[in-house]
Amino acid sequence: MLDAAPRAAGRPDPGPAVPRRPAARPGPYAGAADLCPDTGRSRLSYERAEYLFKQATKVLDPAGSGYTLRQLAARD
Repeated sequence: MLDAAPRAAGRPDPGPAVPRRPAARPGPYAGAADLCPDTGRSRLSYERAEYLFKQATKVLDPAGSGYTLRQLAARD
C-alpha cells in the first residue's frame, strides 16, 4: 500500500530505504596468497587487524584499553 503512493502521484519509486552495500572486493593487486581460500576475501590491513584485536581484548586488559598486536607478539 505504501509502495503504490509515490507511483500513484506520478513520482518515481524512491527505491529501498537503505541502499545495499556491495560486497568488499580485493584490490587489483591482491594475489592468490592474499585471499582466504574459503571466503575469497582479502587479508586485513595491519591497522584494521590491530583495531579489531584491541576491541576484542578490552575486557581482558586491566587498563581497559585493549592489547596491541605488538604486546601479543612480545609474549612469545
